[in-house]
Amino acid sequence: MTSDKPASFFMHFNNFQAYFYEQWNISIKVVYNHQLYQWRVSHKMEQRNKRLAEINYKELLYELYHRLWIIVVSGIAAAGIVLAISCFLITPVYISTTSVYIINRQNDEKMTLADLQTGTHLTKDYMFIVKSRPVTQKVIETLNLNMTNKQLADLITVSTPLDTRILEISVKHTDPQTAKFIADALAEISGEKMVSVMKMDSVNIVEEGSLPTKPSVPNVILNTVLAGLFGLITAGIAVVLAYYLNDCIRTADDIERYLNISTLGIIPIDEHKEKRRVRKERKKSLDEAAVTDIEGKGFKYL
Repeated sequence: MTSDKPASFFMHFNNFQAYFYEQWNISIKVVYNHQLYQWRVSHKMEQRNKRLAEINYKELLYELYHRLWIIVVSGIAAAGIVLAISCFLITPVYISTTSVYIINRQNDEKMTLADLQTGTHLTKDYMFIVKSRPVTQKVIETLNLNMTNKQLADLITVSTPLDTRILEISVKHTDPQTAKFIADALAEISGEKMVSVMKMDSVNIVEEGSLPTKPSVPNVILNTVLAGLFGLITAGIAVVLAYYLNDCIRTADDIERYLNISTLGIIPIDEHKEKRRVRKERKKSLDEAAVTDIEGKGFKYL
């Protein structure tokens, strides 16, 4: 009995040792396979990044030169479309500007610095009066305009040069003559309103409304040039992206670069001759199909 116990112990120990080694080998294999998988993934990513980062600038320039007609046509087409839209679809808008000088004296004998500062601080009040309902309504009645007070106010822009008491009244309209008439009427009527409401000395017209000869909107030349540049740049970017994302093997250099295989030779293929052969075979097959269909229907259509 005593001799069986050591033998049993060693047998269990050997079994445990074998089980331990087996589990150890399994864990090592799992770790090895995992590391191998990670290495393969990282290797593929490196190859992909290398492919993406590798740009043959000579080939790219050749591709741009080869596709130059596409870039030029795209620029001309974009410029032509915008030119047509600017000339025929967008209504031209003309702007007429008049200037008035506001005099507000506290002392009848001479103008003081306080007068200048007060006039500058009241600039927003002057702007409000120019676009007020009584002024716009009187302008509409005077010129017999077919619009509302709000519509006329939306056409008016009032501004003042820095550190001056000059008001610049700009009016935009689709008719240049109407824009000038509205600007002149606004300067006169708003000046009378300022004198009566704000107890001012006077409002003098510095410059009457100008008669615009060219529309302010749209700027046909600028729009056409910008559209042409946009078309050229967009087409150029499209050509570069098409070249950059094209992973097809087209030349012997591509085979050596991406597959690391040396080419033994190149077989020339006449593409035009191949296309003619394909067309002849297709026509022949269609003729045979038509003859078969007629024979099967017993010359029904003859």
